[in-house]
Amino acid sequence: MKLEVIGNINRNYVNSAVKRVKGLIEIPKNTEIFFVESMDKCNEILADIPKDVRELFSRICTIERTSFALRHKNKNFVIISITKNKKYLLSNKNALIGILLHEIMHLIQIEKGVYKQLLKSYEKTFIKNFKALKKLPYSYLQLRKLFINVGLTSVFLLKDLYCNSEIIKRGYGKYLLEYYYQEFKHKKTCPNPVFYDKFKKAAKKDMKIIEIVFEFEFSLLSVILPFSKYEGHKADRLIEHLGRCYEI
Repeated sequence: MKLEVIGNINRNYVNSAVKRVKGLIEIPKNTEIFFVESMDKCNEILADIPKDVRELFSRICTIERTSFALRHKNKNFVIISITKNKKYLLSNKNALIGILLHEIMHLIQIEKGVYKQLLKSYEKTFIKNFKALKKLPYSYLQLRKLFINVGLTSVFLLKDLYCNSEIIKRGYGKYLLEYYYQEFKHKKTCPNPVFYDKFKKAAKKDMKIIEIVFEFEFSLLSVILPFSKYEGHKADRLIEHLGRCYEI
């Protein structure tokens, strides 16, 4: 396993967090973990990334600008974003362990073939459910693109759902909970995209609204569902907070 620090980040601090994670779960072989102070510095990592996935890697860094895990052939990459709005990761080690567990669990699920089966199921049900969107006032190609994007968003939800559920099942939910608690604690507002009573009219005027709403709600569900039966005051407060954001 390789560990790299890009930017002004305490190497001993992140190294101790990785050491703790190694004591909890088995990190897949050939895994490289990068801690990045600014996602704009991802270019400094590109030399270590296989050429045929550099474009994808760069796009995630510059557009998504979030922590992520990537597997290519027999190599694994984990990028942990410690940008300005995530500095709490440098003072709350349990939160840092939580996001590390989350991203590494994605790699474990990939190795097990969970996501491959998930994509097969998605492709199998695609045509059958496409008719549900035909009533919207858009062309066939526009609706097909919309359905694919919403479908892929649902796949991302299930990936996070399986990942988070597995971490909780193994008894490491407290780290994941601390990460999400701190993550939403540092958000000043709930990102409500559109109210339901206005959704139907808005969707007819702008198809992008549909994607935004699904992405918004699915991202919350990947946290709400795994922790809905988790006992503890902090979990209750997190679910209560997300509930207020989710009930749009």
